Amino acid sequence: MIIENKPNSARQVNSVIPLHEGEGILWHREVTQGLLRKEVVLEEAVTNQRCIKYDVKNRQIVAQIGIDHRPEVVVMNLHRVSNSIGGGVFLTPRMFGLPGLGGFGAYGGPRRGNIKIFGDASIISDGKIVVTFENIQDPHGLRMLVEALKREAGFMGPRNPRRWLQMREARLNRQDWMQ
Repeated sequence: MIIENKPNSARQVNSVIPLHEGEGILWHREVTQGLLRKEVVLEEAVTNQRCIKYDVKNRQIVAQIGIDHRPEVVVMNLHRVSNSIGGGVFLTPRMFGLPGLGGFGAYGGPRRGNIKIFGDASIISDGKIVVTFENIQDPHGLRMLVEALKREAGFMGPRNPRRWLQMREARLNRQDWMQ
C-alpha cells in the first residue's frame, strides 16, 4: 500500500489577534489603511472557538462571539464582481489602401474571467447583531463554516429540529435513568 503524501499547502496567517489555548484561525481578513504605506488597522477572523473583530491600533477586541453561543449568520447586500478579459481590434488590407474587403472593426472576441460574489455576513445572537463582516468574498462560505463549527460543537440547530429534539429527549431520559 502506498499512501499519497500531499504537500502541506496550508497558508500561515500572520495575525496579532490574541488566541486562547487550542484556538486556531480558520478564516481571516485584514482591513488596511493608507495608499503607499499600507497599515493593518483591523483584523477579522473566525476561529474554531469564536468569531472576532480586533482593532490592531488600539490592541483591543471590538466584538466577538463564541461558537458555543450558537450564533446565526445572515448574509446581506450580495453583489457580483466580474473581472473578464477579452475584446480587440482587427485591421484589414483596405485600411492601408490595398484591395480587399472590409474596413476597421472591433469585436468582442472570446472572453475569459470569473465572477466573484461579495456581501456582508452579520452574526446574530439572541436577536442582536454582534459582529458584521462587511463586503467579504463568498459570505455564504463563511456562513457554512460557522454552521459546521456549531455542528462540531454539538448543536444541531434549526435545520434539523426533529433530530435535535430526539437527542434532547434521549439526554433527558438518560439523566432520569441515572438518578
